[in-house]
Amino acid sequence: MESLREKAIAYEPQTTLNIADLSAIPINHVNLIHEDKEDSEGKPYSQNIIVVEGKRYRVPATVLEGIQTIIRIKPDVENVRVLKSGEGKLTKYKVEPLD
Repeated sequence: MESLREKAIAYEPQTTLNIADLSAIPINHVNLIHEDKEDSEGKPYSQNIIVVEGKRYRVPATVLEGIQTIIRIKPDVENVRVLKSGEGKLTKYKVEPLD
């Protein structure tokens, strides 16, 4: 059994990264999870996430739209990458097929 000290040293808080942090996303082999949450002021919001190798990545709606557009053009696409530019409300995402 681990002591509280050992557990505290090994503890890593759960964080949600951004899908643009991944170099490739296998769109046929990753499940999308929808979560309803509350911000620090208690206001509700929702987000989509994927889990890759135990890490959580946020998937903005504009990324879903970008993947949808790619699938219309190239129905057999299996992997994409997401490029992010800007910060905060000025953040833009570009989705590119990798195959």
